[in-house]
Amino acid sequence: MVTPGPFDSSTYVKIGANATFAWNYTSLEIKPSAVDVVAYCSKNDHYYTIASNQSVQETGSAVWDTNPYKTASVRLLVEHYTLIVHDSKRGPTDAAPAGELGVSRPFIFGVYEPHDNPNLKSMLGSC
Repeated sequence: MVTPGPFDSSTYVKIGANATFAWNYTSLEIKPSAVDVVAYCSKNDHYYTIASNQSVQETGSAVWDTNPYKTASVRLLVEHYTLIVHDSKRGPTDAAPAGELGVSRPFIFGVYEPHDNPNLKSMLGSC
């Protein structure tokens, strides 16, 4: 991972905001023609598509607009997620042949939902 950095503190994504992820490809003998980027939540066993059929560059990146998931049929949960970048020809859990892109070092991040603080609003209103 490049963004967030591998030595950054825990990463949290706010529902309704954009999240940027960037990574480098290492030890690839056979470069995939395209990749899919998904966020997996084990709590509801759901894969949320971040990018699909994305061309492969030396450094890959994707911006996840979480706003549509506020009202989607499968909403984002306040939970931990695993970022998965995989060859578009295979599924996110399929094993990759030697030298091809596989899922080896998953990136875990949290998702949270912002809440209004009614006490703070009333305090600010009286200033």
